[in-house]
Amino acid sequence: MPKTGWEGHQQLNHFQLVEQLVNHSIYYKGTLTALLDEENEQRILNLITNEFTILLSENRRTLIVQYLKYRFMILRSLIKMPTND
Repeated sequence: MPKTGWEGHQQLNHFQLVEQLVNHSIYYKGTLTALLDEENEQRILNLITNEFTILLSENRRTLIVQYLKYRFMILRSLIKMPTND
């Protein structure tokens, strides 16, 4: 399993790593802002909802969609990106 880290910080999780990236480079904030925009979120949610109907139960898809929405919300808050919630 690949390790992620930041000098001076032990055991960073991926949320903490994103926060470190944003706090230390405007370049990464711009990239993350583009990746986490509402349009990309909707594309991903539509993909899960529409393309996985045969592979995943409705309950499973609903859970995944809720989880992804939560992760987008957390990541946006880390980069201080406005949300429509």
